[in-house]
Amino acid sequence: IVDDGSDDNTVFLIEKFISENNLDIKLFKIKNSRGPAKPRNLGIKNSDGDWICFLDSDDYWFSNKLKDAHNFLNHNYNQTDVLCSNEIMIYKKKKIRLIYGPETKNFYMSLLKDGNKLSTSATIVKRNFLKDKNIFFNENIKFSSVEDYDFWLQIAKYGGKFNFLNKFYGLYLISENSISKNRSLHFQNTRNVVNFHYSNLNKENKTILLFLN
Repeated sequence: IVDDGSDDNTVFLIEKFISENNLDIKLFKIKNSRGPAKPRNLGIKNSDGDWICFLDSDDYWFSNKLKDAHNFLNHNYNQTDVLCSNEIMIYKKKKIRLIYGPETKNFYMSLLKDGNKLSTSATIVKRNFLKDKNIFFNENIKFSSVEDYDFWLQIAKYGGKFNFLNKFYGLYLISENSISKNRSLHFQNTRNVVNFHYSNLNKENKTILLFLN
């Protein structure tokens, strides 16, 4: 658990819960980093399991998520570096079904042309793949709110194998304070991510993204 500068009694409750139940849970406390990239990276660096399952503090998993993911990954370990399921987004008491994917033959270019096709709290990533390729969330403020988009692009660029479970395993909550609710910032930083990757493409691929200039 990474506490990113909470100003309530979150840390006290977590420490009490861990102590009373004698749980093997690591708790890291950092100052407010103004974005999720730094705490996620801290979690990645201090993880030691085969798989990293992200969960933002304002999102939820359904009780069968990890069990079903475990069963899938046991049978598809060598064919999977990233596993993503669907979510239900809740905003102003409205429920919207978010369906992610699908994977395409050239998933890197597909992500660049069509936009983000995954959600962090719905996604599980093979730790060794990240370690071997030295992949982390970009902490540049120009990528704020879309650092996950860049993260998936990095994995796809290095040939990561993506799989999608066409089931709903969690809730994605949008509040008035959510970073992703700032549409202007989100759009501008999406351009920053795409242009960053676009600048590294070979000349023959650049014409695909000319509309972003």
